[in-house]
Amino acid sequence: EPVYNPYDILLFISDGHSFRNYWFETGSPSFLIKLFQQRRYFLPDLEQLEVGEEILDSFDVERINPVTLLFQAGYLTVASTQVRRGRLMFRLKVPNQEVRLALNDQFISGYTGLEETRIRLQDGLYDSLVAGDLPGLIALIKRLFAGIPWRNFTGKDLPDAEGYYASVLYAFFASLDAEIIPEDLTNHGQVDLTLKLAGYIYVIEIKLVRDARGKDDRDLESNAITAASATAQATAPATVVTVASEDSTALLGNPASADLAFGAGAGAGAGAELAANAPAAPATNPALAQIQARGYSQKYRQAPGKGLFEVGFVFSSAARNLIQADWRRLH
Repeated sequence: EPVYNPYDILLFISDGHSFRNYWFETGSPSFLIKLFQQRRYFLPDLEQLEVGEEILDSFDVERINPVTLLFQAGYLTVASTQVRRGRLMFRLKVPNQEVRLALNDQFISGYTGLEETRIRLQDGLYDSLVAGDLPGLIALIKRLFAGIPWRNFTGKDLPDAEGYYASVLYAFFASLDAEIIPEDLTNHGQVDLTLKLAGYIYVIEIKLVRDARGKDDRDLESNAITAASATAQATAPATVVTVASEDSTALLGNPASADLAFGAGAGAGAGAELAANAPAAPATNPALAQIQARGYSQKYRQAPGKGLFEVGFVFSSAARNLIQADWRRLH
């Protein structure tokens, strides 16, 4: 049966019957977001949660499970139950669109620190996805990661994990109310993300080039931060060189653009220095090659819609950005 929040209803009435995220705004999820970061939680897993009753009932302060906290705080609800191996299992879901959109906005803020540019990035990503504009989508993703402040990276190993980049992309895509299937199963394995929006289907595989970050890298990082602090002027937008063919587009960053390496205000010298030390993109995109070799998109090839895309993203833990992106349109 429907459940009504009295305080939520009072806020709705007092605000001239205007629909807003009242329920979500009544609480502060900052502790939740920090816990997810500390546990290096893979955010796409929120789309397909299945847990036992012991997880939902437990609340060990010393070992708090992020899923338990989300459920007990009302950010997750029970979608269905079943008995398996004599145990009661619960399938969980985010209860409604309000919570889904607002929760992922909070994940974006916590994982990226992008406060002022978040809405513009969301608008741009949405416009690109609903138009099937892959070059525009890729350019925005590069700008997104380029704009993440240094404080979100310094002293953290989270960006050195492939799951970080997948989690950030998931949070942005989920905040657009797109249908997302994480670790989408096929008869030859599973692809990282399948995204459906406005009649388009995007089959996405993500790879991370893990680069050793020794003393020289830390010195470079320190010098870059110093340069960023001393440089207040905004830099030009990221320059993107497009190498196009009939079915794919490769995006290569211009090392001279500081916006590409760090985001606005980072300092052109620091941006060029980090870009110069970033690894070169592989000759063949391993993410796209894996999609094609294993036929990840096969089950969608007869699906109705406006278009089906295979997309391979390759990130670098040193550049902390996309270093290679290729795609193929199948129909």
